[in-house]
Amino acid sequence: MLARRYGDCKDKSLLLVTMLRALGLEADPVLVSVALHKNMGQYLPSPMLFDHAIVRLAIGGRTYFLDPTRQGQHGQLARLGQPLAGAEVLVVHPGSAGLDGIAYPPAPERQRRSEQVTVTAMDAPASLLVRSEYSGAGAETLRANSAMATQAEMKKSLGDAMARRYPEAQLVGDVVLRDDRERNVMVLESQFTVPRMFSESATAWTVDYNAVNMADLLQVPGAGQRSAPLTVPGYPYAVDYEMTLRLPESFAMREDSESRTVADPAFNGTRKITLGKRGLKLELQLNLLADRIEAARTVEFSRKLQAWDMQRAGTLRVFKADMQGTPVAPPNEEARQRAALVKLDQAVQDAERSGREPGRALCERARVRAHLGQAQDAIKDATRAVKLQDQADGLLACRAEVYLLTGRVAEAKADFTRVIARGQGEPATWFPGAAWPTCT
Repeated sequence: MLARRYGDCKDKSLLLVTMLRALGLEADPVLVSVALHKNMGQYLPSPMLFDHAIVRLAIGGRTYFLDPTRQGQHGQLARLGQPLAGAEVLVVHPGSAGLDGIAYPPAPERQRRSEQVTVTAMDAPASLLVRSEYSGAGAETLRANSAMATQAEMKKSLGDAMARRYPEAQLVGDVVLRDDRERNVMVLESQFTVPRMFSESATAWTVDYNAVNMADLLQVPGAGQRSAPLTVPGYPYAVDYEMTLRLPESFAMREDSESRTVADPAFNGTRKITLGKRGLKLELQLNLLADRIEAARTVEFSRKLQAWDMQRAGTLRVFKADMQGTPVAPPNEEARQRAALVKLDQAVQDAERSGREPGRALCERARVRAHLGQAQDAIKDATRAVKLQDQADGLLACRAEVYLLTGRVAEAKADFTRVIARGQGEPATWFPGAAWPTCT
């Protein structure tokens, strides 16, 4: 191998074992399956069952499993990434009998992403600073990949990813990488300018958020009913996401906070919103708690996961009422709303004359009336829509929104609670000042 300057996992493991033993350390080759980690004893013997070779090292009263083919590893032994945690392995040693196992780490790897949005004026481009921190295996993967990528390639990759969320986003300056090799931690930072980041309505500005670092960690199984357990591939793992909005000085919001949790034996997800005078902070935390889900629990798991997905991505809303000296409606907005109201009046009448249910048209008219300040008529329309088509998807949530727009928070909370209880979905929008029911 040394003469060829090339070798596969078997060659590199043999070389590492030889070097460690020469240092007087206890080391042995280990056979492991990259894809199959559990119940290895249930398979018939086969030379193809174990498809990878690594090394077991015993030192200082602790055991480490090292993969000499893995790139990007640096730092203390206890901080090295371990993608094979939980796997059953076969140690190649004269005294070895049966299977051994790679223990899970005492604390899960944690990956953090923060997005800091600074706004000088609501109609001006926003500044977006994105910071991602990786540890363990995640840091090693980023370290290896970034060593093979140019600055231009990294900028294109990050710029394209952000453009899928904010099409007008422009990356400013270079991508910054910070590498703490002793702790095996890497930090990646990028700065963006985002024109028209906020969408404007008559009463509020909204901005979308998406915890992309949590996407695809947990997936709804293809079949609800299973006869075998469902694997949680990333366990053990913990992920944080934070989005902070720093608003112009003219804002004076009421300080408040709200949190909710979706809890399952396999994962725990928490969302917290904190309101300050001139901004708000969204914090999401996801912890994987088990490496598998029993077959009998897959339906319950899917239901909980769908509830969490509605927390993981959504919309933040900033009300114009919290901005001093700002008109309730932008120029021409009231005229547009009144024109829409005329068309909706006609739509309601047409539905009634033809014998069709007017619930949808009533719902839209209620929203428009609420934006125009016609609170009583808006609530009347929304309530009539619910009575006519009580089980229709969206109408109860529509009335809850109308209640909120007209300042009747208690009634809005009651309606949204009924929406959640029906399993029709949970509102993905945060409305400052309202404490929504916790979904557990």
